[in-house]
Amino acid sequence: RETQDIMLRRKDFDRSTNIRGLLEDVIPDHHIYEQTNSVFRTHRKLVQDVMLPSFIQKVAGPAFHANIMRLVRVWDLKANIANGSPFLATQDIQGAVLDAVYSFAFGNYYQSSTTLPKIEKLEKWNNNTEHSSRNTRQSDKPFDFPDVAFDDLINATIDLAKAPQGLQGSPIAKLQAKVTMNMPHFRRVRKIRDDFLRGSLKSAVSKLPSEGGKSDSQAVTSAVEQMVLRETALAKTENRSPNYFSTMMQGELFGLILGGFDTTSTTTLWGLKFLTDNAGVQKRLRQALQSSFAKAKTENRSPTFQELAVARIPYL
Repeated sequence: RETQDIMLRRKDFDRSTNIRGLLEDVIPDHHIYEQTNSVFRTHRKLVQDVMLPSFIQKVAGPAFHANIMRLVRVWDLKANIANGSPFLATQDIQGAVLDAVYSFAFGNYYQSSTTLPKIEKLEKWNNNTEHSSRNTRQSDKPFDFPDVAFDDLINATIDLAKAPQGLQGSPIAKLQAKVTMNMPHFRRVRKIRDDFLRGSLKSAVSKLPSEGGKSDSQAVTSAVEQMVLRETALAKTENRSPNYFSTMMQGELFGLILGGFDTTSTTTLWGLKFLTDNAGVQKRLRQALQSSFAKAKTENRSPTFQELAVARIPYL
């Protein structure tokens, strides 16, 4: 309880200024390294809508479900090819979560994927009739699947997510971070990030209803569209012109990506690890899920997002 009080309620502890030095070039102008003041609260106003149950039900949830179903397809193919041997799952989970976070943040503007290239390659491999293309004997050693090349946006995101690692705790962490982020590779990576963010904002702004149109007629399909609508409303309330392309808008958007990617993938991986270590819990969980989604089990399919959203499973 004391730790929770320090982290959530007590006013005598706030965010360290060292965090800004580590992250300000990775996530420009983001609330994660701001002190709890008016600047912090202004930032939070921009993103408050994307945590609402209605947004999760209509936008974020379906995006995550669609991308996790792609992950399931990857594992179906890998399990068939590996023929009883284990295979590594870490990068598959991380990639699917990254796709899911990008999908709910940017909707159809996000055209990249970590999972679809894997599915394409694995389907070709799975359909190959040559005996040498399949695993012919079961082994406790993980079956080795070849890596898949990703595009510039995905590689840039991964590089930026890894950039602060190993710097925290260093007496010159801020200087190291600044030097690292200004090297030619990271200047290029940051340009890829910034070009994508500006392009997504431009696309979202173009979808705004005309001045005489009804603002409630627009169906929001992504976090960037929701934030553009929020900035429009805030500007009207504050009697100013909306600033859709500010560093604050870009920083808060990219913060959704890195924050959601890191926390969700890490939590999922730990959950998977605990489940694999406890066969009895696996069995009980499987029974609880199959009982709750009896129709999906009967039809030999995965539950839809709508079924998952309304499910009540006490064991979970």
